[in-house]
Amino acid sequence: MYQLVKIAYEAIVSTHWKAIRDLHQRHNTQCHLEPFNEQEYLDWLKKQYEKKEPFDFFLVYQEEVLIALYWVCLWEKVCFFRITHDNTYESEELLTFLATQMEQWKDSRERVMLTTKNHFSDLVAEKVGLTPLNAHIKALLKVANINWDLLHSWTTALPPNFTYTFIHQPTLEQATDIAAIHTILLNDMQGDTNTRPYEVTAEKLLGFIKQDNDRGEEYCGLLLRNEKSEAIGYSFVVYAFENPVLVKQFMTGVLPAYRRNGLGKWLKATMYLHLHQHLPSIQQIQTDYFTGNERMKNLNTLIGFEQQYIMRKWGKAALI
Repeated sequence: MYQLVKIAYEAIVSTHWKAIRDLHQRHNTQCHLEPFNEQEYLDWLKKQYEKKEPFDFFLVYQEEVLIALYWVCLWEKVCFFRITHDNTYESEELLTFLATQMEQWKDSRERVMLTTKNHFSDLVAEKVGLTPLNAHIKALLKVANINWDLLHSWTTALPPNFTYTFIHQPTLEQATDIAAIHTILLNDMQGDTNTRPYEVTAEKLLGFIKQDNDRGEEYCGLLLRNEKSEAIGYSFVVYAFENPVLVKQFMTGVLPAYRRNGLGKWLKATMYLHLHQHLPSIQQIQTDYFTGNERMKNLNTLIGFEQQYIMRKWGKAALI
């Protein structure tokens, strides 16, 4: 009933050309690729496969129509999945088919992660026997709709003896400070979805930034320090090196002892004003936050973010 097409590095030169074109169409909305050119897109795919995190794309067809896509990323001990599909073709048969495909990797790694953003994918996770870990909301802000006067008013909240730095390539000392506050904030922000502890190290942080750079993306961090030069607030974004249209924001927060003083608003406002001044090509800002993080939900709503979808992470029960 279904045809499964695998696009893998070892088979890249003899792959299914319709699948390559369909995959390009899906990627084009996320990666802002150039108009389809067979060789150029093959070169782009090869660069993705040559990274330290090898992955394969699997495209599911029904009568020449692409109805579902999932990709699998295999680390030494981890298997990571993500599924997208055309909801016109949802059925018990497709659910069983996808679950069967997932099963073959379930026991091959110590850790298995499946990220979903719709109910059908959640059903696949349940059928495979995975357990929900946490959930976060993806939200989008159109730059044209930002109230810049409001953001400027928030920048007055900074105490005169506090300092801040914009960072693109952290030193080891800076990375150590960022990793420490990042770990505290990640574990604090999950709220009632706090089922998975996080630990960020300087080495991991620098590795993530290198991966961003290898993908053609720039890291920009904003680190806030108190009068003792201790790191107490942090925000960071990534965006394309050249003429970025979309900014992705992954973290904004201050330590609990410094909350309710407008510093969260200050971080958001200062970052967005900085981006607006230095990157005029930006049209949208995308962020995500844990469903249990009511503080950030209220702040993002006030700025003008609109919810896109809820993304859930699933894993083996043994990891909980």
